[in-house]
Amino acid sequence: GLGDFRQDASPAIPALIKLAEDKEHPRRYAPITTIGKIATQPELTEPALMKLLDDEEEHVRNNAAKALINVIAQNDRDPTAALEKLLPLYDEKKIDGFSLVHVVEELGPKASAATGRLIDLLDSKYLKDDAADALGEIGPAAKEAVPALIDAAVNWEDDQSSALGALAKIKHGGAEFAAVAPKLLEDLSTRNNTLRTLGALGPDAAAAIPQIAKLLDSEEKFERSSAAEALGGMGEAAKDYIPQLKKLAAEDPEDWVRRNANNALLAISPDDPEILEASLAGADEMRSRQVEQLIEALGDRAPTVVQTGLKSDKPAIRKAAMRLLPEVIEDEAALPLLTAALDDEDLDVRRQAALYLQEQGQSSPKMLAIFIDSLGGDNDWELRGAIQEHGRAAIAPLVDVVVDPGSDPQAAEAAIYMLTSLSHRARIPKDKLLAALDSDDARVKVHAAATLAHADSKNRSGLPVLVAALDEEDEERQSTALIALRRLQWGEEGYPAELSAVLVKLLSSENEDVASEAASTIGYHKLHASQVPAVLKLLEEEATREIAVNALYDGSLVDERFIAPLVNILRADDGDLRDYVRHALYSQGTAVRQPLLELLLDEEAPAPARAAAGSVLLSLKIEKTDADLERVKPLLESDQPPVRQSAAVLLASWDEPWEALEASLLQALHGEDHNLRYAATRAMQQRPEDLRGAREHWIKMLQS
Repeated sequence: GLGDFRQDASPAIPALIKLAEDKEHPRRYAPITTIGKIATQPELTEPALMKLLDDEEEHVRNNAAKALINVIAQNDRDPTAALEKLLPLYDEKKIDGFSLVHVVEELGPKASAATGRLIDLLDSKYLKDDAADALGEIGPAAKEAVPALIDAAVNWEDDQSSALGALAKIKHGGAEFAAVAPKLLEDLSTRNNTLRTLGALGPDAAAAIPQIAKLLDSEEKFERSSAAEALGGMGEAAKDYIPQLKKLAAEDPEDWVRRNANNALLAISPDDPEILEASLAGADEMRSRQVEQLIEALGDRAPTVVQTGLKSDKPAIRKAAMRLLPEVIEDEAALPLLTAALDDEDLDVRRQAALYLQEQGQSSPKMLAIFIDSLGGDNDWELRGAIQEHGRAAIAPLVDVVVDPGSDPQAAEAAIYMLTSLSHRARIPKDKLLAALDSDDARVKVHAAATLAHADSKNRSGLPVLVAALDEEDEERQSTALIALRRLQWGEEGYPAELSAVLVKLLSSENEDVASEAASTIGYHKLHASQVPAVLKLLEEEATREIAVNALYDGSLVDERFIAPLVNILRADDGDLRDYVRHALYSQGTAVRQPLLELLLDEEAPAPARAAAGSVLLSLKIEKTDADLERVKPLLESDQPPVRQSAAVLLASWDEPWEALEASLLQALHGEDHNLRYAATRAMQQRPEDLRGAREHWIKMLQS
């Protein structure tokens, strides 16, 4: 409704107020709730809602209370007048406890006057958890609720998490809570929440430290982590347990437990150099949330710790400090530190510094050189983007990576594809690449040839090298060559006979990745007709049937001799290949019409195969004949739903009367066969006038 548009629905406020004030309106709560959702124009809505608090109907008063507080909270208005009106109404039982809880949750500390009333609600069977949560939202100002919340944490028979959470937010009563903590820590169901509450209450609850420390040796990882966090909350009061925390930080099998132990150590002994250094270890691999927790634990010391870490003689510490640097030091102050780090002896540190500098809009040949040197690692995609931002300046060094025998193979592959992208903006110099075609290093030759093909699809200088690479046993060079061959322009005739023969031969490769890459390459251009017998042989053999079907998927080789074996595969297949065979048959063109029609009509064939045949016929948009029409119509009575539905789809495309088809078409929309669903949708889209009659069914589908 209007409320979902939030502030954009503000123009409707006057009309909504009028509806809310209309005592004859059967559902007055609806416009009131909507006013609260929109929460604008407080100069109009506040007086109107205040007036509705005196309405005779209870549901109007309750909804008005919630809407009023929403308006006040969203517009940061003074709630004093509203609370002076609402709290007595609650006392007089004119608004309910749910409304009171909502008021407090929205206003937080500003609603501290409601604390006593919420304490009473801690005894309510249905509202006690909500009341505890609301007291937590008030925070320290609700300290008078501490005794009642401690009693609730000890004596509630069911979930005490709301009471414990409220105590953690109020942050009072540490000594009193420590006195009951041993009992709560004995209960497995409350142990973790009790530990969190103790940590939040801090040194005031120090009496519980010995019981907390015992759980550092728990077999349960969550308890070890929570115990470490609780000791960290105690600060210096927990210093006697630094040795145990150091052991946990160094030896625990769980990374996040070790991290929480480190953070606890930071809170307990913030100036210990050993602890500060240990806290940085591994920071470069932390997730964002872990980084936030570490920075929070470091507090005001974070900038100093990072700057000290950057000077460490340990590369891992410098790398970790670099990870934190942009989070704790402002850009202007970080700039000289990042610039200096470009000369660090560790490549990882240099790379991270260069990436941060580039984010700040900096650019230099030194940064580009660092990115190039870093290629081939885990951060490849991030580096590719950074390198390509340097535009033309990146071309020459990338070519050097391609032709250098000492380059990392992954780096060379990355360089090839970046040069492909950059070739659209600038000319790629070919001298070094052409010279590399005569290199003694086989990998360099293939990479140079591939780069020439990617940079200029008309350049066949490296073709002999690429073709020769296909006969080698090196998977990386074969794949590089196959991908490069796709990039070359082959014209309407497609791949020449000799190359076609090599590609078809690779379909039988024992290396599945190479065979798959070959099938994909075949799909880009036509194969030479001389390869029909070879592909037919592959279709006949079970071991190579799937890869042969994949090679025919995009119509790279069209010949009537393929139709019969493909139809037989479609008939016999259990489903794994069916989608690929459908597409391969479609690629063979209208010559498949009669064999597929016979398969559709064959009562001995599996129903899914018959349905697939029908969907291919639909895709080909074949013209009907009277003979075909008479043969297909009886299939509407088939006891096999896929056959019945496939026939309906085909007949719909032949403009047969809608009444006879509608039921089967609609059933197809609910079926498990995604091809039939798609085909039925297409058939129905082609009959918009008839589709109007099915509108109610479509609406039900959208609602389901």
